[in-house]
Amino acid sequence: MEPVGADSIPAEVLARLGPAPENVTGAGRSVVLAGNGLVVKTGAPEVIARERLILTRLADQLPVEVPRLRDSAERWVLVDQVPDDQAPWERSEVEAALTDLSALHRAFEGHPILDEAILRDPLGADLDASLGYARRVPGLDAILDGAAALAADPTPLLEALAGPPVTLLHGDPWPLNVLRPAPGRRVWIDWAGTARGPAALDLATWLDQAAWVLDAPRVSEQFERYAQAAGVDDVVAFRRGVDAATVLWFLTIDVPRLPVIRHAPAAVERLLEPRRHAMHRLGFAS
Repeated sequence: MEPVGADSIPAEVLARLGPAPENVTGAGRSVVLAGNGLVVKTGAPEVIARERLILTRLADQLPVEVPRLRDSAERWVLVDQVPDDQAPWERSEVEAALTDLSALHRAFEGHPILDEAILRDPLGADLDASLGYARRVPGLDAILDGAAALAADPTPLLEALAGPPVTLLHGDPWPLNVLRPAPGRRVWIDWAGTARGPAALDLATWLDQAAWVLDAPRVSEQFERYAQAAGVDDVVAFRRGVDAATVLWFLTIDVPRLPVIRHAPAAVERLLEPRRHAMHRLGFAS
């Protein structure tokens, strides 16, 4: 992905943010600036195309609230800034967000928008490139038992994820991408990773990342809440899908980051624990 900086934002757009815009860039490769009640995000054309797809063509079809788009071009989008109370999440808010996520997935099963080439395809065209780093790491099994074989051939993971219908995925759902401007309101942001695939991919992403920022409810309770809201018929099969997605998350996202966090063994251990549980439930670890 081509790096894109704030110099991609036209001067007239920057001027709309006021004299001293704040850099609120997160962990992604895009640059995000805020000011004067507005936010501008600039990134590679494919990233911005996915944001624009959600904020324009799908905004009135989504069962979740998204920021209002003010302007856009090939490398940037300008939206209304959404305030967030930043208070600790209440159990009811977590449950409501999981209901939002399930509603998104139900609404777009078999939707024509899934044919859009700009959507990420994490189980298809994008998979080999995403696994490239893990396939080159020596001693991967010493980090997570059984992982090397799955990196070389992810077919067992794909089989565990097969069956449920393909739908629209947020791509990076977790509490920091859900702003709460007022009681009862949740605004979902950061659609740069929007993809097509089974809902288990999104839920695994939520459960994995939410565990770092939420005290309650427990991961198992969040899984149950989503399954109930989504009307999952075969909970056992869906659990296998979420476990398979958790292992794929490790292979495609975690492994490339391990060199950066290896100096924090407690964090690495906390990261690996749910992956080990998923591997054992799937029967992939020795």
